[in-house]
Amino acid sequence: MSTPGQPVRKRQNRTNITRSRTGCHTCRRRRVKCDEGKPSCRACIRLDLTCDGYGSVVRYRFAEPRVLQPAPQPSDTPATGNSVLQGIDATSAGPSKRTPTETERRVSGASPVHDGDDRSYNGSDRSRGSGPSPIYHTPASHSMSVDGDYKMSPTDHTLESGSARLDEYYFTQWTTVVSRIFPPVFSEMSRTMPEFMPFRYAILALSASHLAHTESHRSAGETEQISMYIPNRNHRYQSLQYYGNGVGELAQYVGAASSDTLCYHVATSILFHHFEMNTGSLSGAVNHLENLIRVHGSSESHRKLESTRMGQQLLIAWRGVHSLIMNKQGTVGTKRARSLAALTPDFLSPAISASATSYESIAQLVVETFMTTRTVIIDWFVSRSQCLTTPDQRHSAFGGLLKELSLPDAGECSRPQLAEKDESYRRTLEQQRIKLDAWHSKLDISELPIESFSSTSLDPIRETDGNLEVEPLRFRTYEAAMTYAYYAAAQLSSGIMTFDRMADLGTSGLGPGFSRDKFPWESVILRIASGLNPNDCLYKHTFQIGIISFLIICAASCPHVSVVNWINAWIDRLEDHGMAVEDGMPLTLIKRLFRLITTMKRSGHDIYRLSIVDSDIREKWDFYRTDVNFVMAICGKDRIKGMLYNNVVNLPA
Repeated sequence: MSTPGQPVRKRQNRTNITRSRTGCHTCRRRRVKCDEGKPSCRACIRLDLTCDGYGSVVRYRFAEPRVLQPAPQPSDTPATGNSVLQGIDATSAGPSKRTPTETERRVSGASPVHDGDDRSYNGSDRSRGSGPSPIYHTPASHSMSVDGDYKMSPTDHTLESGSARLDEYYFTQWTTVVSRIFPPVFSEMSRTMPEFMPFRYAILALSASHLAHTESHRSAGETEQISMYIPNRNHRYQSLQYYGNGVGELAQYVGAASSDTLCYHVATSILFHHFEMNTGSLSGAVNHLENLIRVHGSSESHRKLESTRMGQQLLIAWRGVHSLIMNKQGTVGTKRARSLAALTPDFLSPAISASATSYESIAQLVVETFMTTRTVIIDWFVSRSQCLTTPDQRHSAFGGLLKELSLPDAGECSRPQLAEKDESYRRTLEQQRIKLDAWHSKLDISELPIESFSSTSLDPIRETDGNLEVEPLRFRTYEAAMTYAYYAAAQLSSGIMTFDRMADLGTSGLGPGFSRDKFPWESVILRIASGLNPNDCLYKHTFQIGIISFLIICAASCPHVSVVNWINAWIDRLEDHGMAVEDGMPLTLIKRLFRLITTMKRSGHDIYRLSIVDSDIREKWDFYRTDVNFVMAICGKDRIKGMLYNNVVNLPA
């Protein structure tokens, strides 16, 4: 479909394409090749989809056909409504005395249970989509939620795939919740249902993917230690449908972009990048960025984008995803699909960069500091320090990064050369701190923390018997809180104290307990986490770096076990609230990482880099299982033996 004012473009007949007539109905709807395995094809098994088989066509529906039941007897207890989108594999559970968790209430469609602690920890603006998902058991098709957002809740349990009502349902989810996770330009481009079909499918795919996480549940294994996170299959199926349709539609426009559709082309590719990252596919996300560069990376396209405010905002968003994926590649081993060195984010003019929001600017700065810090850590802990692995293990865990960063072994450099490298690191970090200070000086008062003290809480962080008590650091909005968390993480990553502590192989500076004086930026991050509303984390950390990423850094590098214990308890609270995924990383895996950190911390080890060696070649759903083995690459410090080292270990279940 064309945008307003654009002539209708005729599609070319693609007569050279052959389509399978004998594959399963699921693969045929997804327009992918089917291996025709019986009773279910391997593609459906791998993606955990319901294989509809090879017989007569069955229309996909959100629930099994309803069975007539005897009329219920009158009761004084009001009946609770059913979930709008019930799982196709759901079974009726008997009565239970156990209080349902927030996740179970959300999946079942029940209203949230208020336990008296429903305050907004940061005074966050709940009208901006921080409240519950727009799925309520209301008898009407449209309603106003308790947080003031317009909601749509279709009551028809037979919404079919591809129907207009289904599109409207996911579009409402986009406008009320999902769009606010992304830069404002995407909301501006989708105030009404987009007519540019690739962009329409992109936002619908992300909405369905977001709901697949927030409507998820966990499946217990044979033992209590084994479980698997399972996204809502209906939403996940729809997200794949929309994504496949959108990619096919966008391919029709390659080489045919006009000035009217250029912004929509760029916006669609950026959203597709986020979709792939959310599914755990680094190579898929890279594909969309490479295609974006190939098709719209010319100076002429950039000039067209720079000529409009919307185009300028998209260029900033484009640079943001570039930076994030450049940072992401440093978290995997040598088995990644290809190097991303050719993807350079430095294509914005200073004038456009100056128009970025505070969040967009600090997100860029935090990635820059992370990349510098990673270079220092790989140099110190891998090139110069003791290796506790075999040569093959070392190459698998760190070889790709050593090559990418052009870091030679310590034996190839003289002491003066190593000293000069360290001095260059310090100069780079100092320059980054200057940028951070300049960024902080431009913050509006509404973006700064709200500090207040009472006679009983002069010390915002107190440690008692190995347990921390953390006073919340409050902000006027959730967005301001997370923006400041990015700032604190960048300051922590580039701070002189961080690297002095890294280089100190003794234990004299450890001290009796955690204190704000010795760990200033860790303290800020902990206090921000303490003040965040769990509802905000649940709904807004799906497609971007969330607070847990910064908490992992604090827990791993800070030598005090009390910090790890406090973060573990905070994450348990998030999980009880219904949290499943942050930035494409499931809590199932995050909790396993913290178990490893806790074990090593108790044995006197600090960790400065922790990554999964083969994360880029694993099936996504492996990350959601607690019984799948992962090999972790570690850059650590043994405080007892007084040495820096690198190693590979197995991730505990």
